[in-house]
Amino acid sequence: MLVDSRAPHRRLIMSKKKPSHADAELILSLYDLRRETVMRESRKTIASWVPRSFEDVIEITKLDDPRNAAWRQVSSYYEMAFGFARHGIVPADFLAENTGEGLLLYAKIEPHLKAFRKQVSPTAFRNAEWLVKKSPAAQERMKLLKKRLAAMLTANRKAERVLARSDSERAEEGEEQLTLALVEIGEGRP
Repeated sequence: MLVDSRAPHRRLIMSKKKPSHADAELILSLYDLRRETVMRESRKTIASWVPRSFEDVIEITKLDDPRNAAWRQVSSYYEMAFGFARHGIVPADFLAENTGEGLLLYAKIEPHLKAFRKQVSPTAFRNAEWLVKKSPAAQERMKLLKKRLAAMLTANRKAERVLARSDSERAEEGEEQLTLALVEIGEGRP
């Protein structure tokens, strides 16, 4: 790792461009840790969590929320991993290519990050933010992940609308569809 002595705050500069065998071993170790039983369940919980508002983000951070342990485990895991790139331990692009799940979590948080830092933690997601700003691979993946997240939000809204309809509305619609189907096959009234 190199230090830029010209910068007043002496910022870190990435010294490695090409991943080494040690970098590959670190990535594989990170992958193995993801497979641990509790971590796998936590990842599943966070993968299915799609915040629609800042209030949804705040809710999961409350200690009495049943998803809170998963939130803490997964968010801290990826912040630790992204910190490896921020501090020059592993090349940023190499890490970004192999941690899409962590970038998806950041995509979920990013729209609320300013308020989250103000209300919850001023240092939250610093490593993820750094990775996305400094790594072209992370930037490319974030574009794709934001599209995926938008599709997830749309699907969730549609599902909520269907569930919000009354049973009688769903039954009426079912009868109408049955009548149309019977007419199509010549079994019902035109």
